[in-house]
Amino acid sequence: MTGFDPDSLVGRYVESLAVPEDREVILDAYRRVLDGGCQKVRILVRIPHADGTIVLHTAILTDMLGNPDIQGIVCNYSACPFLDGYPPSPTSADRNLPPESSPPAAG
Repeated sequence: MTGFDPDSLVGRYVESLAVPEDREVILDAYRRVLDGGCQKVRILVRIPHADGTIVLHTAILTDMLGNPDIQGIVCNYSACPFLDGYPPSPTSADRNLPPESSPPAAG
């Protein structure tokens, strides 16, 4: 997913991998889950690949704090090359996706 050696990622927070402009988007998603306002949050973030390219990822954070077997927030990140160029700019404030969203229509 990132092209980095897995051992070099041990102990690193995911938000530290994202481009600086997207780190607050990730932290805000965690806050929304922790505050109890959302059971599941979907966002778009940009994470650099080891080769220097920027890859758009969708992240799904799911509140599993109440599950005694998990007791945490489960985070799933996956690259979504079909969304390259979305959101349209690095400063776009709308990084939140509805729970069952479709990729934007090709233009």
